[in-house]
Amino acid sequence: MKEWLSKFFDFETLLFGQTWIEVVWIALLALLFLAIVYTVNRIVAIGQKGHMEDYFTWVRCDTCGWTGEVSKFHKNCPNCGDTLNFR
Repeated sequence: MKEWLSKFFDFETLLFGQTWIEVVWIALLALLFLAIVYTVNRIVAIGQKGHMEDYFTWVRCDTCGWTGEVSKFHKNCPNCGDTLNFR
């Protein structure tokens, strides 16, 4: 049993025509490639979540009567500078 086990884990033993060290390197490179593909897919998916409609809205300023499209994060009227009321 020990002879078979020592022969199996001998670094010069061929596995799929490659040595064990080469197989480990190929596996590590494959894992690195999969990690890169997964990361790129996640970045693309995050970029596609945001739509312009989610960030802009139409408002009318109660003070000066200005009407237009502004960012939901912008709280002031671009015409008079008064605080906008989002509805």
